[in-house]
Order: sequence, then structure tokens, then C-alpha cells
Amino acid sequence: MNITNLFCVLFFLLSNALLSAQNNVVTEANVLISENKINEAKELLISSYKKQKNPKVTERLGDVYGIEDNWDEASKYYKELVDTYPENAVYHFKYGGVLGMIALESKIRALSVLGDVKKHFKKAAELDPDHLDVRWASVDLYLKLPGILGGSTNKSRKYSKELASIVPLEGHLSRAFIEMEEGNEELAEVYNKRALDIAFNNSYPTKSYKRPDIHFRLGKVSAQHNYKTETGIKHLLIYEELHTPESIQPKGNVFYYLAKLYRLQKNKEKALFYIQKAKEEGNSSETVSEEASLIEKM
Repeated sequence: MNITNLFCVLFFLLSNALLSAQNNVVTEANVLISENKINEAKELLISSYKKQKNPKVTERLGDVYGIEDNWDEASKYYKELVDTYPENAVYHFKYGGVLGMIALESKIRALSVLGDVKKHFKKAAELDPDHLDVRWASVDLYLKLPGILGGSTNKSRKYSKELASIVPLEGHLSRAFIEMEEGNEELAEVYNKRALDIAFNNSYPTKSYKRPDIHFRLGKVSAQHNYKTETGIKHLLIYEELHTPESIQPKGNVFYYLAKLYRLQKNKEKALFYIQKAKEEGNSSETVSEEASLIEKM
């Protein structure tokens, strides 16, 4: 073996060893995040990032800053990924997402970043025809933007239809969300019940369906409409099991809806149990107090 070939082999082995080490770093960081040790996870990832850049480490670092609601720092790492890997739908989605959060927090900055939010969401959808999250985000974005900034109910419905073509259950839920935001409560109820009917008929697996926010949404609308309550409870319990520090909905909200569903089933014991858990998780909202009163009167 000549020197050049030997160098290539050694470089290949070294690169694999570094990649494996960095993958282990991400695994370690994930364990720390699951234990809510966010600062420790961040320090571990930053140390690895400074030694040698790896997309998995860079992405997870952006995720950690996202957990902390530090959108500006998160955006730096996602932008680096988008610039380096322009054909990766996930990176476009995450970058567009944090820019969207920046826009929500500052009307002044919104004017300068909204164009990029739409651009990167659109690119993610084009790159991955089955990307569910970017379509949900687009439904929300176009629904909530004022018309002068490009908001459009029709565009929201377009992305809802795309969701329906991929996963009908999520299509129904997204259409219900649109109609509720538009003040069409009766139509929203129709679409929510269609989604619950699909879930009730076991057309979709339960724990193996790794879409935590969909499980939560099913439980929430079940409680709101007093419809398929057993299905609602099942999906909220799945959400609780899948919950991590990165989850959008806090456990206090989950327990509130579980309490409400058990009250609707006239199960006072379990309703009291979950309303207490909601309070212990720091959910001291007026709706929790009202629900607690209703349970006590059973």
C-alpha cells in the first residue's frame, strides 16, 4: 500500500471514529434533555461543535436553544445547516420555524423575516411531499398573518388539503382548526368529530404513531365536544407517555383535559385525581378552577 492510499484509509477510519463519537454526543445530549438537564446538554453539544462540526450535533444544538426559546441563537445553527445542506427539508422547516417565532415576538422584526419564513416553509414542503409539520405550520402562518403581510385563509385551506391527502385524520383536525379560527364553530365541530371517528375506528395505531401533538389535539377536541371520550382519554395518556421537555403542551394541560373527560364520564374519583395533578404541574388557570368546582359538585 503506498503512502497516499494509507493516508486515505487512515483518514477514512478517523472520520468514522469522529462521526461515531459525535453521534454518541447527540445520544448523550438526548438523555440529558429527557432528564430536563438542558444546560448540561447544551454545554456538551457546544464542546463537540467547537471541535468539529457535524450536522447532527449542529441540529441538536439549534434544538436546545429552541427549548430555551432562544430563537436568535437557534436560527444561527439552522441557517448554517440550510446553507450547507440546501436540499434537506427538515433544516428548511426548522429554520423557517424559528424565524416565525422571531416574527411572532417582534412586529418590527416580522417585516424583515416573514419573507424568509414563507420561503423556507415552501422549500421544505417541495422537498418532502409528506412533511406533515411544515404543512401544519403553514396552515397556522397564513391563517394568523394579516392580509397586508400575505395572510390568506385560502392558502391555509390549501395546506390543510395537502395534510388530508397524506393523513386524513390530520387533514380533518387542521380544517377544524381553520374553521374555529374563522369563527365557524359548527363546521369546526364537524371536522373534529370526523377525526375522532377515524381515531375511534383504530384506523391509526396508537403508541406507534409518533405524533404527540396529534394525540393531544384528539384528547382536547374530545373534551370540548364531549364526543368519543374514551378515545380522547386514550390519546391524552399516550401524549403523557410521549411527553419530553421539548413537547409543546405542558403536562398541566394534559391533566386538565383528562380531568374534564373523566367528569364527562361521571368518574369523580379519576376526575379529582387529574385536576389535582393539573394544579401540581402549575396549571392554575381560571378554567382549571372552574373545572375543579364542577368536579366537586358531582
